[in-house]
Amino acid sequence: RLSLKDELVGGCGSDYALDDIKFSSCSSSGPTPVQFLTVDAKQRGSGVNINWSTASETNNKYFEVEKSIDGGLNWTLVSTVQTTGNSNYTRNYSVYDAKPFAGVNYYRIKQVDVDGRYKYSATAYFKLVVKRTSASVLTNPVINEILIDFLSNVNQSVSITLLDIAGKQVAAERLAIQTGNSRKSLSKISNLQKGIYIINISGENGTLIYNGKLVRL
Repeated sequence: RLSLKDELVGGCGSDYALDDIKFSSCSSSGPTPVQFLTVDAKQRGSGVNINWSTASETNNKYFEVEKSIDGGLNWTLVSTVQTTGNSNYTRNYSVYDAKPFAGVNYYRIKQVDVDGRYKYSATAYFKLVVKRTSASVLTNPVINEILIDFLSNVNQSVSITLLDIAGKQVAAERLAIQTGNSRKSLSKISNLQKGIYIINISGENGTLIYNGKLVRL
């Protein structure tokens, strides 16, 4: 609470001149125990990597990565990252948002102490412009299934093929994907031998969307 009182009698106009005032909250037990260094958001494949670093941490319990797609009016949880509690050196963190919004995505880090107090980092943003279809293979090495994230500018059907190291096709599947983000699973790998394979993903017009190596465990 701020009170201003003027004991003077008379005068002309205001007896106070106030300018460039800023109010901020202060913890009763000293500064919060985490010092943020950087926060940024960068595209990785069909998703967004949220990266941040801290200079020091004291009694830190966990971080929550939050996202807003309406300019910061509403926030949703992307991921929770547990921490070791204390450090006096630079620590780097990264979280992957597999389903970014086609437009401006805002991200912030909520740091929570062991006693429940919390603070927010600065806000980072990334504008996702979908110009073509892209894909990210999430499971590599592979055990039971291949998970693939798509980011597409149109509804379409894509073809997925697996080749062994000799170039022989060993599995194939056709999947329908929607505009924006979608996650698909390729499960026709149960009979594959352990080893290295090539995965190709093509669009309806034959355009190559993805090409890479997979390891079957």
